[in-house]
Amino acid sequence: DIGATGVFDAYLDGETLTFSLKDGNFVDDQTGATWNILGEGLEGEMAGKSLTPIVHGNHFWFAWGAFYPETLIYRGVS
Repeated sequence: DIGATGVFDAYLDGETLTFSLKDGNFVDDQTGATWNILGEGLEGEMAGKSLTPIVHGNHFWFAWGAFYPETLIYRGVS
């Protein structure tokens, strides 16, 4: 599979958010709002808000895994 990544600053409206995966969705632990991979609040108190993107690189797993074999992989709900 070739996936995509989104990297964002979790600081929004004076608060640093933390996130969990619930039922295949990203949910912030502070408000319970649902977010997408584009950093957009979809449902809940944060609906319509956006996190600030951080410039990052998308790397192929075979290259990353060779250099960083201790990497942990988190998978969404299938």
